[in-house]
Amino acid sequence: MTEAIWSLLGVVLGFALAEGAQWLKRRRLRVRLRKSLVAELQSIMRMVPSKVDVLRQAESHFKAERVMPTQSTNFPREIYSRIITEAPEILKDWERDCLHIIHERLRVVDASMDSMEERFLSINSSYSSEQAISAAVCSINDLKEALSQTSELAKFVISGERLDVYEFGNQS
Repeated sequence: MTEAIWSLLGVVLGFALAEGAQWLKRRRLRVRLRKSLVAELQSIMRMVPSKVDVLRQAESHFKAERVMPTQSTNFPREIYSRIITEAPEILKDWERDCLHIIHERLRVVDASMDSMEERFLSINSSYSSEQAISAAVCSINDLKEALSQTSELAKFVISGERLDVYEFGNQS
């Protein structure tokens, strides 16, 4: 009888140790992902002034009826994508909302900047240079505003200060 009890205790202890090891592994992964997310957001915030500068230069070129390529390094999104796929539970609801808005805006900014020259030339050839310039300047202003708001949202996520992202845009 005691042999059966010792065997059962060994199985229970082995199970508990294996589960404990898995729990520690998941905890370390979550901590690492959280730190990596903050680093990714800080990197994004450091890239914003450079993107805004490219947009300003492009605006002055377009106004002078010259074309300037606006393609540049895309914003990083690897850690955000990994968290959403592997460990979405580490994010609070408001953080998930903010990060979704941040990364969708960044995706649109990158795509818009990558195709801005082509759109300008297409509008210019189909309509007039004034309309092409007007469209480019409007697009640039929208992108600069999106980048500004994205930086603000990133600051909230980094600081852990709760924010209703859907009210954020209505504060102006």
